[in-house]
Amino acid sequence: TSFFDPDRNKAGLIWFHSGYLEYWISNKMLPRKLEKLTVSFEVCSEAPFYRNDWKSDISVWINNVLIGEWTSPGDFGGRAGKQNPSWWPQELTQYGILTTWEVTKNGCFINNIKVSDITIDELNIKENHYFSLKIGVQDDARYKGGINLFGSNFGDYKQDINITVNW
Repeated sequence: TSFFDPDRNKAGLIWFHSGYLEYWISNKMLPRKLEKLTVSFEVCSEAPFYRNDWKSDISVWINNVLIGEWTSPGDFGGRAGKQNPSWWPQELTQYGILTTWEVTKNGCFINNIKVSDITIDELNIKENHYFSLKIGVQDDARYKGGINLFGSNFGDYKQDINITVNW
């Protein structure tokens, strides 16, 4: 599926070597004071076919504010992903790691480990009718090993990108 194809919203797995994906999330129903923003998704590095030891520094931005960078240890294969369709070739990437990115009043956390002092108030989530979520690989990353982003019908976890806001 290409970005110009009307069926592009049905894609269940996307991979790329550099750059980022950007999603705009409506915030019209959100109250003024937010306590926590959580983003969760299954992800891994991207190598030709797969390489279990292929590292990649994967970053997430909210409204162009870097909330963290996480190093994926590999592009995983060697066994089928639990959610993969039967037609998906065994020699390609199969699954990733479920990651959770949180921003609170106390900073940013990736998989419950604090990675920065940026707070939820610094993200200006209520400035527009939407906020921006970017997932990608920075140009100056130490490990530029690309990204595989899994939807609910690929990989090991039956989940798309989940975004939760607490107030």
